[in-house]
Amino acid sequence: MAQIRELLDQSQEQQTREQLDFLLTAAKAKLDTFVTEINDIYRFPEKQEGIQVVGNRAVASYKEYRADVSQGVDSQISELIDKFFSGTEEGIKNGFVDIIKVGLQTILGNESAGEQEQHFFCIVPNGLVITRMDVKCWRYNYSSTGIIGKVKNAFCFYTSLATVNLKSLTPEEIVFFYQQLIGPDIDKIKEFIEKLKELYGFLKDKSPEEVHAMHLKQVRGLGRLNSDE
Repeated sequence: MAQIRELLDQSQEQQTREQLDFLLTAAKAKLDTFVTEINDIYRFPEKQEGIQVVGNRAVASYKEYRADVSQGVDSQISELIDKFFSGTEEGIKNGFVDIIKVGLQTILGNESAGEQEQHFFCIVPNGLVITRMDVKCWRYNYSSTGIIGKVKNAFCFYTSLATVNLKSLTPEEIVFFYQQLIGPDIDKIKEFIEKLKELYGFLKDKSPEEVHAMHLKQVRGLGRLNSDE
């Protein structure tokens, strides 16, 4: 599985270089389209809120394009999910990974000439917040390997992570998401939500600068504790 830019740099034939350059441009254009489509979901939530749970804005993202893809992408995206959802239970993360693997097998296992595109998203509790992760994939298969040297296909994907505004959720949805994290224990869920309300109430009147200063103070305090050890 080689990156398109690497193939372009290694190619010696002018015609192949021109074709690979065209492929590189097409993959970048598709990634730009993916970024715009996901950002539009954040930018115009009122168009989606009656249909799906929408994130506020991206807090983390990753994009990549490759050539000659057959396998291995699902494990790479799995690693991204593991990093993005560091505060999420393993069972929840594994469930989302399994969904993505099934979807990717559909697009990666399809040898038909032409393009395929897929979009996955999942809403999961991530530590103290509820988050939404989107994954958009695109693959183009060539009818033969002689079109661009030995390249059989082009593939790109974009992932984006966003927090979800609790005010946009129904009580049933809040209970549904947090019971995945805590379990079906009413008292524990109530206690957890009460603590969240207390935290949000504390942060409500704080400016971004004050919150940032509090974070720095905490980080420096942890640094001193680690140095004392």
